[in-house]
Amino acid sequence: MVTKTSTTVNVEIRVNTSILPSDASQDYKASIIIHEIIHGYLNYKGIDENNQLKQHMDIAHNYINSIVAVLQQAFGTDPENAKALAFGGLSDFATKYPAEYNQLLSDNSLAEGKRSSDTEFERAGITG
Repeated sequence: MVTKTSTTVNVEIRVNTSILPSDASQDYKASIIIHEIIHGYLNYKGIDENNQLKQHMDIAHNYINSIVAVLQQAFGTDPENAKALAFGGLSDFATKYPAEYNQLLSDNSLAEGKRSSDTEFERAGITG
């Protein structure tokens, strides 16, 4: 939720704990929180919060490298896992525009199967 006054913008971010398991790696947890922070920022920029697909397209095209950089700097996440995590939460975009999504994966030297398995290992706390 975004509330604005003439001098401030407040963004409330909520994370569903069923998506954020307690045994997940710190990298995984951070990637979800960063993803939600970007949603808050996009809301602030005026990209309709009810148009999650548009926001996810924007995240995929404009924020993957930033998410990767934060994960690498904060946790030393290896580049492949950081990229896999950065693509997390974009399944609606992947479903609606599979060719575009797959091209972005390819541009980041990822394949969906590898991205998915890397993410699941992070979610389970096996890596990260």
